[in-house]
Amino acid sequence: MRPLVSALLLSLALALVPGSSGTAPAQAAPAGLVVSTNSWGKLRLAMTAERAQRTGMVSTTPSGCAAGYEMTPRFANRGFVVWTRSGSTFKVDQIVVRTARDRTAKKVGVGSTLAQLRRAYPGLSAVRSGAAVRGSSPSGDDVWIASYTRRGKGTISFQFAFGVRPKSSSKVDTVIVARKPQVYYGC
Repeated sequence: MRPLVSALLLSLALALVPGSSGTAPAQAAPAGLVVSTNSWGKLRLAMTAERAQRTGMVSTTPSGCAAGYEMTPRFANRGFVVWTRSGSTFKVDQIVVRTARDRTAKKVGVGSTLAQLRRAYPGLSAVRSGAAVRGSSPSGDDVWIASYTRRGKGTISFQFAFGVRPKSSSKVDTVIVARKPQVYYGC
């Protein structure tokens, strides 16, 4: 009986030591990045391409969609950058976040409802159509945004899917970080 008790005690002791049970411990999913009025993780508005590439988020591969650079493979499915170009210098003009993994400090983002946005950001703008944001007349179905601006920093625009004006239960489809309210129709 002693060998059985010893084996049981050894099993119990090993079970209490992480990773020693012969199976790999469960890996927690890496935490998402924080989206703010002027950044997504280490990526900031107005960064040059070279500085953006040093964050590890932006590659040196030219974009196939528009002028600028692609995201690194680790971030390619999470979002992308819209660039401005002055001479030969590219700068981050907009940051587009497409994943529910990355959230604001108030824990909202892609997948959050309009009601959740309003609770998190009491200063959230009224919902506006993409056409109105771009300075033209709304024409029925469109993309829609509600935005939060922090003076001197920038704006987070929470964009809803193309269609009719969102309701309280409508979910955010895309998050856009820019100097002023923006919509993103795609490339």
